[in-house]
Amino acid sequence: MFDPSQFRWLDQGFTIPEGADDREAEALFKFIDKKDWTEAKKNLVGRYYLEQLHRLSKENRLSSWKMSDDYNKEVRSWQKSKSFQKVKEMTISQDRNKFLISGMMIVMTGTILLYFLTAIVSQKFVIAFSIDAIVASVAIVLLIRNLMLKYKIIGRYIKKNEYVQGDFVSLVLCICFKIMIPSYIDVSLVVLFAVHFFQKTRFEKVLKSIE
Repeated sequence: MFDPSQFRWLDQGFTIPEGADDREAEALFKFIDKKDWTEAKKNLVGRYYLEQLHRLSKENRLSSWKMSDDYNKEVRSWQKSKSFQKVKEMTISQDRNKFLISGMMIVMTGTILLYFLTAIVSQKFVIAFSIDAIVASVAIVLLIRNLMLKYKIIGRYIKKNEYVQGDFVSLVLCICFKIMIPSYIDVSLVVLFAVHFFQKTRFEKVLKSIE
């Protein structure tokens, strides 16, 4: 059976229902993969196709599904339908939520990591070095995972370079502030939140511009 998960631009968890035409699905997904579209559009078209197949399968109407050999024409007709717009709104909403959650996790875990680095320098730990190190280790893992998720979502719509640079600059600024400003004045959380809010605003504009 054709496995759509081999295409990295498709959301995880989507499969082709039993009884669907594997050859049709494989041909369509190869067509989508070769198109000069953003990953967001590829994911959206692929999701729409699979969701329609699953819907028809539940209604025992899978045999009624007919596709034109002209995939460009087929996709254009899909985009005009209300069902496609619903899938589009749901997909964008899910990506927006993933971006927001990952961004907040980055702020929290980044702050924990910075506190731990400061504690190493000052040798003033919250509990003890071993306990603080365990917490910091978990924070690093979560930080990396959420950064990867965030950049994956951004990369679907636009180039992620500016966002990567923004996160790097914010980290460098936080470290500099930790070194230059007295320990009782901590602005690292403010910097991380400011960068998150700025990136969130920019990404929201990108999502709103999706046709």
